[in-house]
Amino acid sequence: MREQDIRLLMEISKDREIQPGWQRGVEKQRTRTIKAGPLLYCASYPIWDTSARRDAEKRLSREREKKTTNDAQRKINAKRAEDRLVQIVNANFGPGDHLVTCTYAQGKEPETIEDAQKNMRNYLARIKRMCRRRGASDPAYVYVTEVTVSNRWGTRYHHHMVLKAELAREEVENLWIKHHGICNTRCAQRMREGLTGWARYIAKQVCAGNRADSFQRKHRWAASKGLKVPQATEADKKISRRRVEKIAQEIKRDPDIARMHMEACYPGYEVLEMQVKTSEWVGGAYIYAVLTQKDEKGVEAWAASDTNWNMSTLRRQR
Repeated sequence: MREQDIRLLMEISKDREIQPGWQRGVEKQRTRTIKAGPLLYCASYPIWDTSARRDAEKRLSREREKKTTNDAQRKINAKRAEDRLVQIVNANFGPGDHLVTCTYAQGKEPETIEDAQKNMRNYLARIKRMCRRRGASDPAYVYVTEVTVSNRWGTRYHHHMVLKAELAREEVENLWIKHHGICNTRCAQRMREGLTGWARYIAKQVCAGNRADSFQRKHRWAASKGLKVPQATEADKKISRRRVEKIAQEIKRDPDIARMHMEACYPGYEVLEMQVKTSEWVGGAYIYAVLTQKDEKGVEAWAASDTNWNMSTLRRQR
């Protein structure tokens, strides 16, 4: 079975108690790891023998026919899409890059989402031309166009972006302000979770609230070409079945001990978040974890490669 099918099966089933024989049918524990900047994404799941796998496939097929998997599948798909974008942002951007918010002055608001996106493309083209005039590399970016709809204000647009460009903050802002209105930029700081918070905001597709003015937000994001896409590696001995049992036992009783067992598999990293799923239908456990570098020197070394251009740019402008 595929990893996403195992995750779905664990999601729709009730958790089972950790008792002797609870891993019956599990041949090995496969671990899928993705490195993105200072972060590691880990998904560890059981590989069953022929009989157990056949039973799991039949159970999942029956649940799909009854359509009891729909909500869980949508939840998993949304989480996978969010994780993928967060990984791309953390793999390509870091401390020293620009976090940009662009809004419109009164009278300069675009009428449609197409007009708003065209404004953003033109803005990025201006940034690109300025970089090329200076002999600098082309900018890299991920941005979101946010559409806000309300009965009071109508439809409004603004943009959020993470930008890597050899330009000063004031230059990035002025290239928008001269044409459209207001632009605020801040420098990304080094944090344990990288740029995860900013990236998760960009990753949201639709957010709706229950306000009296029928307030709604929709987000549409885009990215530059050539960004690094983190790739997964797999191993069948990274996390042993015995350690999986310890993690599953301790995750509810003492989460700190469960995190220590996970961190023992990844020296130099600490757990930011972790979930453990078990199923009353099959043996074994599905573990999802996000870890970050805890070695300060390691984080600084990673950040240095992304901030060297910023320091050289500031020296030239002085």
